[in-house]
Formats: sequence, C-alpha cells, structure tokens
Amino acid sequence: MKICLLVFILLYLILEGCSPPVDATQKPNFIIIVADDLGYADVGFHGSDIATPNLDRLASKGVQLEQFYACPMCTPTRAGLMTGRYPIRFGLMRSVIPPQRDFGMPPGEFTIAEMLSFGL
Repeated sequence: MKICLLVFILLYLILEGCSPPVDATQKPNFIIIVADDLGYADVGFHGSDIATPNLDRLASKGVQLEQFYACPMCTPTRAGLMTGRYPIRFGLMRSVIPPQRDFGMPPGEFTIAEMLSFGL
C-alpha cells in the first residue's frame, strides 16, 4: 500500500506543476516520498486512528488513485517509479540489488529525471 501513497503524491505534484507558475521562467519543484511499510489504513484519509494531517490535506486537495501495481521490494519499486515501466522488462523485478553489486538499471533507460530536464 505504500506505493498507493507514493503514486498519489507523485501525481498530485505533477498535476499541481501543470498550472502556470507565477513567474513563467520558474520551473516547478517535485518531491517524491517513498514510505517503507506504510499500510493502506495507516493514514487518516483512509480511516486510521493515526494522525496524518499533512497527508490528509494533500489527499483532500488532490486526486486519489486507488488501483495500481506494486512491487514488494525496494529495487523494483524504485526502478518502476524512475522509468514508468514494469521492472521485469529490464531485469529488476525479482530481487534487491545489494550495494556491492556492479549492475542495475540499464543506462539506456529513460527516467523521469531526464523527462523533466527536457521539459516534456
């Protein structure tokens, strides 16, 4: 369920960035929050007893997307978020990459950072 919140926040920020900024030369800022072990019912806007006022405010002013695909591990989750593609398409679906490994996401993958830098 942590991916649900992550997708919600990312899309909220993207949609907020679509409105024209006050200064047309100023580029929008993006904040992506990846919350580990956050369950569906661990936020106030899903009926939790846990107080999450800032997330509740984002949820009330934004769009909540409740249907998605998620990966149970951090490597595929991050790779999917960075590329918008299923991690199995480039070999990062089945495990976590330890720090001492010399492989990862293929250099040819087009990431969200590259898309934003080109202004697409």
